[in-house]
Amino acid sequence: MERLKTKHEVNNYLLMAQNGHMPLFFREWLPQQSTKVINYSSASKNVKSVFQKLSRHRSIDKMQTAIISMDQDERSEFMSSFLKMVEYNSLKETQLLQ
Repeated sequence: MERLKTKHEVNNYLLMAQNGHMPLFFREWLPQQSTKVINYSSASKNVKSVFQKLSRHRSIDKMQTAIISMDQDERSEFMSSFLKMVEYNSLKETQLLQ
């Protein structure tokens, strides 16, 4: 049950990000993405593992606090992975429209 809930939460946050709303991240964090190339499968594993940790928090403020408490590299990797998943899902939808 917990696994399905986390997957649902990940999908909700991905859909919000595709529409330009990223409530988990502060604007100041966005330019700090790593330039390292990451593939979708490792990005997906990384995002799901972080959301497993975040799933015990119910409010966005507490989730942001948990993300703030991550070290800089871990947070950058999570954000890069999250944005990679958003990009992949957006491109997948675009291909379906053509």
